[in-house]
Amino acid sequence: MLTWFSRKLNQNKRRQDAKVPKWTPAKRQIRCLAHIINLATQAVISTYSKTPHVDTETSPDDLNSTLNDLANVTATVERDEIGVVCVLAVKARSSAKRTALVKQLQEKDGVKIPLNLLLDMKVRWSSTLAMLKRAYDLHEYLTDFVLKMSLDEPNAEKRRALRELCITPEEWQRVHTFIKILSHADAAQHSFSSETNPTLAHALPSLEKLNKTWTALAGKDKYSRYHDAINDGLTKISSYYNKASNVDAYLVCMHPSMKTEVYRKRWAEGLDMDVREKIEKLFKERWRALNPTSPPPPSRPLRNQGSQSRYDLDISDDESGTPNTPSPPLMPHPSATPWLREMNSYLDGHDELEEGQSVVTWWGIHSRRLPTWASLARDYLAIMASSVSSERAFSAAGILISKRRNSLKADIVEALSILKSFLDHDMIFRDQDVTSAWEFENEVEEDDSDPLWVDEDASDNDDDDFVVE
Repeated sequence: MLTWFSRKLNQNKRRQDAKVPKWTPAKRQIRCLAHIINLATQAVISTYSKTPHVDTETSPDDLNSTLNDLANVTATVERDEIGVVCVLAVKARSSAKRTALVKQLQEKDGVKIPLNLLLDMKVRWSSTLAMLKRAYDLHEYLTDFVLKMSLDEPNAEKRRALRELCITPEEWQRVHTFIKILSHADAAQHSFSSETNPTLAHALPSLEKLNKTWTALAGKDKYSRYHDAINDGLTKISSYYNKASNVDAYLVCMHPSMKTEVYRKRWAEGLDMDVREKIEKLFKERWRALNPTSPPPPSRPLRNQGSQSRYDLDISDDESGTPNTPSPPLMPHPSATPWLREMNSYLDGHDELEEGQSVVTWWGIHSRRLPTWASLARDYLAIMASSVSSERAFSAAGILISKRRNSLKADIVEALSILKSFLDHDMIFRDQDVTSAWEFENEVEEDDSDPLWVDEDASDNDDDDFVVE
Protein backbone atom coordinates (compact mmCIF):
# COMPACT_ATOMS: atom_id res chain seq x y z
CA MET A 1 0.00 0.00 0.00
CA LEU A 2 2.84 2.38 0.84
CA THR A 3 4.50 1.63 -2.47
CA TRP A 4 1.31 2.54 -4.34
CA PHE A 5 0.93 5.69 -2.22
CA SER A 6 4.52 6.77 -2.87
CA ARG A 7 4.11 6.27 -6.61
CA LYS A 8 0.96 8.43 -6.71
CA LEU A 9 2.54 11.07 -4.50
CA ASN A 10 5.74 11.32 -6.52
CA GLN A 11 3.73 11.65 -9.76
CA ASN A 12 1.99 14.74 -8.44
CA LYS A 13 2.74 17.64 -10.81
CA ARG A 14 2.89 20.26 -8.08
CA ARG A 15 5.51 18.31 -6.19
CA GLN A 16 7.51 17.82 -9.36
CA ASP A 17 7.35 21.53 -10.26
CA ALA A 18 8.40 22.49 -6.74
CA LYS A 19 11.27 19.96 -6.95
CA VAL A 20 10.18 18.30 -3.73
CA PRO A 21 12.36 15.26 -2.91
CA LYS A 22 10.81 11.91 -3.71
CA TRP A 23 8.77 10.28 -0.98
CA THR A 24 10.31 6.88 -0.17
CA PRO A 25 8.30 4.42 1.96
CA ALA A 26 11.42 2.78 3.41
CA LYS A 27 12.36 6.03 5.17
CA ARG A 28 8.81 6.97 6.17
CA GLN A 29 7.25 3.76 7.42
CA ILE A 30 6.58 3.76 11.16
CA ARG A 31 6.17 0.19 12.33
CA CYS A 32 4.10 -0.70 15.36
CA LEU A 33 6.81 -1.61 17.85
CA ALA A 34 4.28 -3.25 20.15
CA HIS A 35 3.63 -5.74 17.33
CA ILE A 36 7.37 -6.28 16.95
CA ILE A 37 7.76 -7.13 20.62
CA ASN A 38 4.71 -9.40 20.41
CA LEU A 39 6.28 -11.24 17.46
CA ALA A 40 9.52 -11.63 19.42
CA THR A 41 7.58 -12.93 22.41
CA GLN A 42 5.70 -15.43 20.25
CA ALA A 43 9.04 -16.61 18.82
CA VAL A 44 10.31 -17.27 22.34
CA ILE A 45 7.13 -19.12 23.33
CA SER A 46 6.87 -21.23 20.17
CA THR A 47 10.52 -22.28 20.38
CA TYR A 48 10.33 -23.29 24.04
CA SER A 49 6.83 -24.81 24.10
CA LYS A 50 5.83 -27.21 21.34
CA THR A 51 2.31 -27.83 22.65
CA PRO A 52 -0.30 -26.67 20.11
CA HIS A 53 -2.54 -23.81 21.10
CA VAL A 54 -5.72 -24.93 22.83
CA ASP A 55 -8.72 -22.98 24.11
CA THR A 56 -12.34 -23.52 25.08
CA GLU A 57 -13.37 -23.68 21.43
CA THR A 58 -10.95 -26.53 20.68
CA SER A 59 -12.75 -29.71 19.75
CA PRO A 60 -12.87 -32.41 22.47
CA ASP A 61 -10.91 -34.84 20.30
CA ASP A 62 -8.03 -32.37 19.82
CA LEU A 63 -8.05 -31.49 23.51
CA ASN A 64 -7.98 -35.15 24.56
CA SER A 65 -5.19 -35.82 22.09
CA THR A 66 -3.10 -33.00 23.56
CA LEU A 67 -3.89 -34.20 27.07
CA ASN A 68 -2.83 -37.77 26.23
CA ASP A 69 0.42 -36.56 24.67
CA LEU A 70 1.25 -34.72 27.87
CA ALA A 71 0.28 -37.70 30.02
CA ASN A 72 2.38 -40.18 28.05
CA VAL A 73 5.63 -38.33 28.70
CA THR A 74 7.92 -40.63 30.67
CA ALA A 75 9.59 -39.63 33.91
CA THR A 76 13.00 -39.40 32.26
CA VAL A 77 11.87 -36.63 29.92
CA GLU A 78 10.94 -33.19 31.21
CA ARG A 79 7.41 -32.20 30.33
CA ASP A 80 6.35 -29.03 28.59
CA GLU A 81 5.12 -27.17 31.67
CA ILE A 82 3.74 -24.31 29.56
CA GLY A 83 1.51 -26.74 27.68
CA VAL A 84 0.39 -28.37 30.93
CA VAL A 85 -0.65 -24.98 32.35
CA CYS A 86 -2.52 -24.16 29.14
CA VAL A 87 -4.49 -27.45 29.18
CA LEU A 88 -5.15 -27.04 32.90
CA ALA A 89 -6.61 -23.56 32.30
CA VAL A 90 -8.88 -24.93 29.56
CA LYS A 91 -10.09 -27.70 31.84
CA ALA A 92 -10.79 -25.23 34.66
CA ARG A 93 -12.87 -23.01 32.35
CA SER A 94 -14.64 -25.82 30.48
CA SER A 95 -17.68 -25.98 32.80
CA ALA A 96 -19.39 -23.93 35.50
CA LYS A 97 -18.88 -26.76 38.00
CA ARG A 98 -15.10 -26.74 37.59
CA THR A 99 -14.98 -22.95 37.68
CA ALA A 100 -16.88 -23.02 40.98
CA LEU A 101 -14.54 -25.72 42.30
CA VAL A 102 -11.46 -23.54 41.82
CA LYS A 103 -13.13 -20.69 43.70
CA GLN A 104 -14.40 -22.98 46.49
CA LEU A 105 -10.85 -24.17 47.22
CA GLN A 106 -9.75 -20.57 47.61
CA GLU A 107 -12.73 -19.57 49.76
CA LYS A 108 -12.04 -22.55 52.02
CA ASP A 109 -8.58 -21.07 52.58
CA GLY A 110 -10.03 -17.69 53.56
CA VAL A 111 -9.62 -15.85 50.26
CA LYS A 112 -12.26 -13.10 50.11
CA ILE A 113 -12.09 -12.51 46.33
CA PRO A 114 -11.37 -15.87 44.63
CA LEU A 115 -9.88 -15.90 41.15
CA ASN A 116 -10.01 -18.30 38.24
CA LEU A 117 -7.43 -19.37 35.70
CA LEU A 118 -7.02 -17.29 32.55
CA LEU A 119 -6.97 -18.58 28.99
CA ASP A 120 -4.23 -18.00 26.44
CA MET A 121 -5.75 -15.90 23.64
CA LYS A 122 -3.96 -15.79 20.31
CA VAL A 123 -5.41 -12.39 19.43
CA ARG A 124 -4.50 -10.74 22.73
CA TRP A 125 -0.99 -9.54 23.50
CA SER A 126 0.74 -10.88 26.61
CA SER A 127 -2.09 -13.34 27.20
CA THR A 128 0.38 -16.21 27.69
CA LEU A 129 2.17 -14.18 30.36
CA ALA A 130 -1.14 -13.36 32.06
CA MET A 131 -2.14 -17.04 31.98
CA LEU A 132 1.16 -18.16 33.53
CA LYS A 133 1.08 -15.45 36.20
CA ARG A 134 -2.44 -16.34 37.30
CA ALA A 135 -1.64 -20.06 37.34
CA TYR A 136 1.49 -19.44 39.42
CA ASP A 137 -0.48 -17.32 41.89
CA LEU A 138 -3.02 -20.15 42.31
CA HIS A 139 -0.61 -23.07 42.10
CA GLU A 140 -1.17 -24.12 45.75
CA TYR A 141 -4.83 -24.85 44.97
CA LEU A 142 -4.43 -26.49 41.57
CA THR A 143 -3.19 -29.88 42.80
CA ASP A 144 -6.35 -30.37 44.88
CA PHE A 145 -8.40 -29.13 41.94
CA VAL A 146 -6.88 -31.74 39.60
CA LEU A 147 -7.41 -34.59 42.07
CA LYS A 148 -11.04 -33.67 42.75
CA MET A 149 -11.69 -33.17 39.04
CA SER A 150 -10.28 -36.63 38.26
CA LEU A 151 -12.56 -38.27 40.85
CA ASP A 152 -15.59 -37.16 38.83
CA GLU A 153 -14.29 -38.91 35.70
CA PRO A 154 -15.70 -42.47 35.32
CA ASN A 155 -13.26 -43.54 32.60
CA ALA A 156 -10.04 -44.91 34.12
CA GLU A 157 -7.83 -43.87 31.18
CA LYS A 158 -9.12 -40.31 31.21
CA ARG A 159 -8.83 -40.24 34.98
CA ARG A 160 -5.17 -41.16 34.70
CA ALA A 161 -4.62 -38.47 32.06
CA LEU A 162 -6.25 -35.83 34.28
CA ARG A 163 -4.05 -36.73 37.22
CA GLU A 164 -1.01 -36.16 35.03
CA LEU A 165 -1.96 -32.48 35.03
CA CYS A 166 -0.56 -32.18 38.54
CA ILE A 167 2.46 -29.88 38.22
CA THR A 168 5.55 -30.64 40.30
CA PRO A 169 7.45 -28.00 42.32
CA GLU A 170 10.34 -28.15 39.83
CA GLU A 171 7.95 -27.43 36.97
CA TRP A 172 6.44 -24.51 38.86
CA GLN A 173 9.94 -23.12 39.31
CA ARG A 174 10.50 -23.32 35.56
CA VAL A 175 7.18 -21.55 35.01
CA HIS A 176 8.32 -18.78 37.35
CA THR A 177 11.60 -18.41 35.43
CA PHE A 178 9.77 -18.26 32.11
CA ILE A 179 7.49 -15.57 33.55
CA LYS A 180 10.59 -13.46 34.28
CA ILE A 181 11.72 -13.75 30.66
CA LEU A 182 8.35 -12.70 29.27
CA SER A 183 7.95 -9.89 31.83
CA HIS A 184 10.86 -7.96 30.29
CA ALA A 185 9.08 -7.94 26.92
CA ASP A 186 5.79 -6.92 28.57
CA ALA A 187 7.48 -3.97 30.32
CA ALA A 188 9.02 -2.80 27.03
CA GLN A 189 5.65 -3.08 25.33
CA HIS A 190 3.95 -0.90 27.92
CA SER A 191 6.66 1.79 27.76
CA PHE A 192 5.32 3.12 24.44
CA SER A 193 1.68 2.07 24.53
CA SER A 194 0.35 5.28 26.08
CA GLU A 195 -2.67 6.99 24.52
CA THR A 196 -2.11 10.45 26.02
CA ASN A 197 1.67 11.05 25.89
CA PRO A 198 4.20 11.05 23.01
CA THR A 199 5.98 7.70 22.93
CA LEU A 200 8.17 7.65 19.82
CA ALA A 201 11.21 8.83 21.78
CA HIS A 202 11.04 5.65 23.88
CA ALA A 203 10.78 3.28 20.91
CA LEU A 204 14.39 2.44 20.05
CA PRO A 205 15.66 2.72 23.67
CA SER A 206 13.02 0.20 24.78
CA LEU A 207 13.97 -2.24 22.04
CA GLU A 208 17.65 -1.85 22.90
CA LYS A 209 16.97 -2.39 26.60
CA LEU A 210 15.00 -5.56 25.84
CA ASN A 211 17.73 -6.78 23.51
CA LYS A 212 20.40 -6.12 26.14
CA THR A 213 18.39 -7.82 28.90
CA TRP A 214 17.59 -10.95 26.91
CA THR A 215 21.19 -11.18 25.70
CA ALA A 216 22.38 -11.11 29.32
CA LEU A 217 19.85 -13.78 30.34
CA ALA A 218 20.88 -16.06 27.48
CA GLY A 219 24.46 -15.99 28.75
CA LYS A 220 23.60 -17.16 32.28
CA ASP A 221 23.66 -20.81 33.30
CA LYS A 222 20.34 -20.40 35.09
CA TYR A 223 18.65 -19.75 31.75
CA SER A 224 20.55 -22.35 29.70
CA ARG A 225 17.39 -24.35 28.90
CA TYR A 226 15.84 -21.18 27.44
CA HIS A 227 18.91 -20.26 25.36
CA ASP A 228 17.47 -21.23 21.96
CA ALA A 229 14.11 -19.61 22.67
CA ILE A 230 15.68 -16.31 23.76
CA ASN A 231 17.97 -16.26 20.73
CA ASP A 232 14.99 -16.69 18.39
CA GLY A 233 13.35 -13.71 20.08
CA LEU A 234 16.55 -11.66 19.71
CA THR A 235 16.73 -12.52 16.02
CA LYS A 236 13.20 -11.25 15.51
CA ILE A 237 13.99 -8.00 17.34
CA SER A 238 17.19 -7.42 15.35
CA SER A 239 15.48 -7.90 12.00
CA TYR A 240 12.93 -5.17 12.73
CA TYR A 241 15.35 -2.95 14.65
CA ASN A 242 17.59 -2.60 11.61
CA LYS A 243 14.59 -1.47 9.55
CA ALA A 244 13.41 0.99 12.20
CA SER A 245 16.82 2.57 12.72
CA ASN A 246 16.82 3.78 9.09
CA VAL A 247 13.70 5.91 9.62
CA ASP A 248 14.47 9.52 10.48
CA ALA A 249 11.46 9.85 12.78
CA TYR A 250 13.03 7.46 15.30
CA LEU A 251 16.30 9.40 15.29
CA VAL A 252 14.84 12.88 15.77
CA CYS A 253 14.13 12.47 19.46
CA MET A 254 11.92 15.36 20.56
CA HIS A 255 12.22 14.52 24.27
CA PRO A 256 14.22 17.37 25.86
CA SER A 257 15.76 15.12 28.52
CA MET A 258 16.95 12.41 26.10
CA LYS A 259 17.94 14.00 22.77
CA THR A 260 20.83 12.03 21.22
CA GLU A 261 22.23 10.74 24.51
CA VAL A 262 20.87 7.24 23.97
CA TYR A 263 22.83 6.90 20.72
CA ARG A 264 26.05 8.19 22.23
CA LYS A 265 25.84 5.67 25.06
CA ARG A 266 24.62 2.55 23.27
CA TRP A 267 25.72 2.80 19.67
CA ALA A 268 29.20 2.07 18.36
CA GLU A 269 31.66 4.91 18.08
CA GLY A 270 31.04 6.95 14.94
CA LEU A 271 27.41 5.91 14.49
CA ASP A 272 26.24 8.66 16.83
CA MET A 273 27.88 11.19 14.50
CA ASP A 274 25.89 9.75 11.60
CA VAL A 275 22.73 10.34 13.63
CA ARG A 276 23.74 13.96 14.28
CA GLU A 277 24.43 14.49 10.57
CA LYS A 278 20.95 13.19 9.68
CA ILE A 279 19.38 15.43 12.31
CA GLU A 280 21.37 18.39 11.01
CA LYS A 281 20.13 17.74 7.48
CA LEU A 282 16.48 17.60 8.62
CA PHE A 283 16.88 20.69 10.77
CA LYS A 284 18.51 22.69 7.96
CA GLU A 285 15.71 21.79 5.54
CA ARG A 286 13.05 22.83 8.04
CA TRP A 287 14.85 26.10 8.88
CA ARG A 288 15.07 27.04 5.20
CA ALA A 289 11.39 26.21 4.75
CA LEU A 290 10.50 28.52 7.64
CA ASN A 291 12.91 31.26 6.52
CA PRO A 292 12.62 31.42 2.71
CA THR A 293 13.68 35.10 2.57
CA SER A 294 16.97 34.63 4.42
CA PRO A 295 20.05 36.01 2.53
CA PRO A 296 22.05 33.48 0.53
CA PRO A 297 25.33 32.30 2.05
CA PRO A 298 28.59 33.90 0.79
CA SER A 299 30.34 32.13 -2.05
CA ARG A 300 33.71 32.06 -0.33
CA PRO A 301 34.21 30.96 3.28
CA LEU A 302 36.48 32.83 5.63
CA ARG A 303 39.99 31.59 6.32
CA ASN A 304 40.87 30.74 9.88
CA GLN A 305 42.91 33.70 11.14
CA GLY A 306 43.46 32.53 14.66
CA SER A 307 47.27 32.01 14.26
CA GLN A 308 48.00 34.50 11.51
CA SER A 309 49.54 37.95 11.81
CA ARG A 310 49.15 40.93 9.57
CA TYR A 311 52.54 40.22 8.03
CA ASP A 312 51.45 36.72 7.05
CA LEU A 313 48.45 38.06 5.17
CA ASP A 314 50.69 40.31 3.01
CA ILE A 315 52.98 37.48 1.83
CA SER A 316 52.13 36.18 -1.62
CA ASP A 317 52.51 32.60 -2.76
CA ASP A 318 55.78 33.43 -4.56
CA GLU A 319 57.33 35.03 -1.48
CA SER A 320 56.46 32.18 0.81
CA GLY A 321 59.56 30.41 2.12
CA THR A 322 57.84 27.02 2.41
CA PRO A 323 55.74 26.34 -0.68
CA ASN A 324 54.54 22.94 0.72
CA THR A 325 53.20 24.40 3.95
CA PRO A 326 49.52 23.43 4.17
CA SER A 327 46.99 26.21 4.14
CA PRO A 328 45.15 26.94 7.38
CA PRO A 329 41.68 25.36 7.64
CA LEU A 330 38.76 27.23 6.19
CA MET A 331 36.06 28.24 8.65
CA PRO A 332 32.46 28.64 7.48
CA HIS A 333 31.21 32.18 7.36
CA PRO A 334 28.75 32.90 10.19
CA SER A 335 26.08 33.90 7.70
CA ALA A 336 26.53 30.58 5.88
CA THR A 337 25.04 28.62 8.77
CA PRO A 338 22.49 30.86 10.49
CA TRP A 339 20.53 27.81 11.61
CA LEU A 340 23.49 26.19 13.38
CA ARG A 341 23.18 28.21 16.58
CA GLU A 342 19.61 27.15 17.29
CA MET A 343 20.33 23.52 16.44
CA ASN A 344 23.35 23.29 18.74
CA SER A 345 21.69 25.23 21.56
CA TYR A 346 19.11 22.45 21.84
CA LEU A 347 21.21 19.37 21.05
CA ASP A 348 24.09 20.43 23.32
CA GLY A 349 21.94 22.03 26.02
CA HIS A 350 20.98 20.53 29.35
CA ASP A 351 17.20 20.65 29.38
CA GLU A 352 15.06 18.84 31.91
CA LEU A 353 11.34 18.45 32.40
CA GLU A 354 9.97 19.83 35.62
CA GLU A 355 8.09 17.53 37.96
CA GLY A 356 4.69 16.76 36.50
CA GLN A 357 5.45 18.57 33.23
CA SER A 358 4.65 16.87 29.93
CA VAL A 359 6.78 16.97 26.80
CA VAL A 360 4.07 18.85 24.90
CA THR A 361 3.90 21.51 27.62
CA TRP A 362 7.69 21.92 27.58
CA TRP A 363 7.73 22.56 23.85
CA GLY A 364 4.88 25.02 24.17
CA ILE A 365 6.91 27.02 26.69
CA HIS A 366 10.14 26.98 24.65
CA SER A 367 8.63 27.38 21.19
CA ARG A 368 9.80 30.99 20.87
CA ARG A 369 13.35 30.21 21.94
CA LEU A 370 13.53 27.21 19.58
CA PRO A 371 11.09 27.99 16.74
CA THR A 372 12.53 25.53 14.23
CA TRP A 373 12.74 22.73 16.76
CA ALA A 374 9.19 23.51 17.88
CA SER A 375 8.03 23.18 14.27
CA LEU A 376 9.64 19.74 14.08
CA ALA A 377 8.15 18.81 17.44
CA ARG A 378 4.64 19.52 16.15
CA ASP A 379 5.22 16.96 13.40
CA TYR A 380 7.14 14.27 15.24
CA LEU A 381 5.46 14.29 18.66
CA ALA A 382 2.18 13.32 17.02
CA ILE A 383 3.68 10.07 15.70
CA MET A 384 2.78 7.11 17.91
CA ALA A 385 5.23 4.28 18.43
CA SER A 386 2.48 1.67 18.23
CA SER A 387 -1.03 1.22 16.91
CA VAL A 388 -2.39 0.30 20.34
CA SER A 389 -4.56 3.41 20.63
CA SER A 390 -6.05 2.82 17.16
CA GLU A 391 -6.82 -0.80 17.91
CA ARG A 392 -8.45 0.18 21.19
CA ALA A 393 -10.67 2.58 19.27
CA PHE A 394 -11.71 -0.24 16.93
CA SER A 395 -12.40 -2.51 19.90
CA ALA A 396 -14.49 0.19 21.60
CA ALA A 397 -16.49 0.68 18.40
CA GLY A 398 -17.06 -3.07 18.16
CA ILE A 399 -18.47 -3.07 21.69
CA LEU A 400 -20.65 -0.06 20.87
CA ILE A 401 -22.16 -1.61 17.73
CA SER A 402 -23.79 -4.68 19.21
CA LYS A 403 -26.47 -6.98 17.76
CA ARG A 404 -29.17 -4.80 19.30
CA ARG A 405 -27.62 -1.59 17.99
CA ASN A 406 -26.50 -2.64 14.53
CA SER A 407 -28.54 0.08 12.78
CA LEU A 408 -26.58 3.02 14.17
CA LYS A 409 -25.40 5.43 11.50
CA ALA A 410 -21.81 6.55 11.14
CA ASP A 411 -22.32 10.02 12.63
CA ILE A 412 -24.03 8.60 15.73
CA VAL A 413 -21.26 6.02 16.22
CA GLU A 414 -18.66 8.75 15.86
CA ALA A 415 -20.42 11.01 18.38
CA LEU A 416 -20.87 8.20 20.92
CA SER A 417 -17.23 7.09 20.55
CA ILE A 418 -15.95 10.64 21.14
CA LEU A 419 -18.30 11.11 24.09
CA LYS A 420 -17.14 7.85 25.64
CA SER A 421 -13.50 8.86 25.18
CA PHE A 422 -14.19 12.21 26.85
CA LEU A 423 -15.84 10.47 29.79
CA ASP A 424 -13.00 7.94 30.17
CA HIS A 425 -10.36 10.70 30.19
CA ASP A 426 -12.35 13.05 32.45
CA MET A 427 -12.56 15.74 29.76
CA ILE A 428 -16.19 16.74 30.34
CA PHE A 429 -16.70 19.44 32.96
CA ARG A 430 -20.03 20.86 34.11
CA ASP A 431 -21.40 22.60 37.16
CA GLN A 432 -23.90 20.83 39.34
CA ASP A 433 -27.49 21.69 38.52
CA VAL A 434 -28.73 24.54 40.74
CA THR A 435 -32.09 22.95 41.44
CA SER A 436 -30.67 19.59 42.45
CA ALA A 437 -28.04 21.27 44.61
CA TRP A 438 -30.69 23.32 46.44
CA GLU A 439 -32.87 20.27 46.97
CA PHE A 440 -29.94 18.34 48.42
CA GLU A 441 -28.99 21.13 50.83
CA ASN A 442 -32.61 21.91 51.78
CA GLU A 443 -34.02 18.43 51.86
CA VAL A 444 -37.62 18.49 53.06
CA GLU A 445 -39.33 15.45 54.44
CA GLU A 446 -42.95 14.85 53.46
CA ASP A 447 -45.57 13.66 55.92
CA ASP A 448 -47.16 11.17 53.52
CA SER A 449 -50.47 11.76 55.43
CA ASP A 450 -48.96 10.14 58.51
CA PRO A 451 -50.69 11.54 61.63
CA LEU A 452 -47.61 10.81 63.72
CA TRP A 453 -45.31 12.86 61.44
CA VAL A 454 -43.79 15.94 63.08
CA ASP A 455 -42.00 18.74 61.26
CA GLU A 456 -38.82 19.03 63.32
CA ASP A 457 -37.84 22.39 61.81
CA ALA A 458 -41.27 23.82 62.59
CA SER A 459 -41.09 22.41 66.09
CA ASP A 460 -37.74 24.10 66.63
CA ASN A 461 -39.16 27.42 65.47
CA ASP A 462 -42.18 27.04 67.76
CA ASP A 463 -39.85 26.41 70.70
CA ASP A 464 -37.93 29.56 69.89
CA ASP A 465 -41.12 31.64 69.93
CA PHE A 466 -42.37 30.18 73.22
CA VAL A 467 -42.14 32.62 76.13
CA VAL A 468 -42.64 31.68 79.76
CA GLU A 469 -44.65 34.28 81.63
